[in-house]
Amino acid sequence: MNYRELISYIKLLPRLPQSFGFGVQSPSAYYFIKYVINERYPYYSYDLLNNTFIDIPIKDIKLYRLFIRLANYFQPHSWIDLTSHSDVTSQFVIAGKKQINYYSLTDVSEIHSFDIALINELDDFQIKKLIDSAKKDSLLIVEHIYSSKEKSSFWKRIIQDNRVSVTFDLYECGLVFFDDRPKNHYKLLLR
Repeated sequence: MNYRELISYIKLLPRLPQSFGFGVQSPSAYYFIKYVINERYPYYSYDLLNNTFIDIPIKDIKLYRLFIRLANYFQPHSWIDLTSHSDVTSQFVIAGKKQINYYSLTDVSEIHSFDIALINELDDFQIKKLIDSAKKDSLLIVEHIYSSKEKSSFWKRIIQDNRVSVTFDLYECGLVFFDDRPKNHYKLLLR
């Protein structure tokens, strides 16, 4: 382990208590953390997908398994993917919900509403358009929120938007909700 890896692990230590639900006052947020984000029981499709996608790094596997759990928990009608790796993501999402409309798009202007949207990098105009099309029960997933300074400031602008209610910062990605809950921001680790 080199010096930079050690420093990055030390920076993540303050996230550990909330990752287990400690200090989370909201019952709905606690349930979501405990039984969706950090669900420990293996899903039936984990082994099959691990054997299919052998070359994927473990940190990406954690993220893809989260996509399975999110699709299973929310049972969305549609999942919109605005990333460049939609072929892999689609297999994991469909493992969570078989009957889902999975769309791989490159243009935000085609979106009028969404259940779950996955983004990697958009400019301010595009993110405004996407947030404008969010419904009360929509979920926005933002990948790699700390991969660069620009992405970190992009993530902070999303959190500060008045239409955003609850956010979960999982370091590898951010989950954004638009419902009527009081504004709250949780910093966790995706285990």
